[in-house]
Amino acid sequence: MQFVDKNLSLMKSRHQGIGGSDANILWKNEEDSIYNLFLNKTGEKEQEDLSDNFPVQLGILSEELNIRWFEKTQGRKVERGGCYANIKEYKDYPYYCHTDGIVLDKNGNQLTFLECKHTNAFNTMRSKIISYLPQLQYYMLHLQVDHCYLSIIPGNGEPKVFEIAEDKDFQDTLHTLCRKFWHSVKNKNFILSNSDDHKELEKNPIIDNLKDYDMEDTEWNSICGVLDQTVGAAESFEEHKKKLKELMPADAKTATTDESNWIAIRSKNNRVSLKKKN
Repeated sequence: MQFVDKNLSLMKSRHQGIGGSDANILWKNEEDSIYNLFLNKTGEKEQEDLSDNFPVQLGILSEELNIRWFEKTQGRKVERGGCYANIKEYKDYPYYCHTDGIVLDKNGNQLTFLECKHTNAFNTMRSKIISYLPQLQYYMLHLQVDHCYLSIIPGNGEPKVFEIAEDKDFQDTLHTLCRKFWHSVKNKNFILSNSDDHKELEKNPIIDNLKDYDMEDTEWNSICGVLDQTVGAAESFEEHKKKLKELMPADAKTATTDESNWIAIRSKNNRVSLKKKN
């Protein structure tokens, strides 16, 4: 994990570069939000004061608890975060990564970063994760790590921790958006990309090193068709297995009849199983 510079003062002058929340705005591609960001970066408009925004302040206050709970449940130490930045131009624009925490390995070395979020209890976790993907992929790109951790407190529920893997295609597209935006900032010439093609990339994120697949496969569909046809028989089979087990006497080690092809067997821990006779 390579940190170029730890520069806390940069948080006071965000117009010097692009941060994770900026990357989220650019990815969503909403003209009003991007234009407002453009005015912030060119110094034509002051950064919004969020000191009276309750959800934002609640997230800040719950961050420490979220980190401590991560340490407790995941068995990893976390170094409290800071603003890791490169105020010189890197790949066509200056960046900063304001992380919530740095996850350490068992030897105390910096492994990756942790982002903490406090959200409402509604919507699916998948939709919440997708909403944070631009920020997470942006940080992974610039901190040069192949995964990170996201810990979400849903309402007043226990935090849920997810491992998010790097997505090179996502990062490349995000980098292009950031580069074009910063070029417009430098030239003080607002330009909005009207393409929403990049939104396709967030439909299938890699979470906990796994991803969802849309199996466009004729064999898969064929087998699913067989399952549809036999599901009733399978349910009936399980129901009759249960009834047969219930007929077995409490003191029986095995139970069967000469006419049946099945035998019930009781194990030492009193579990009953059915096997077909040879």
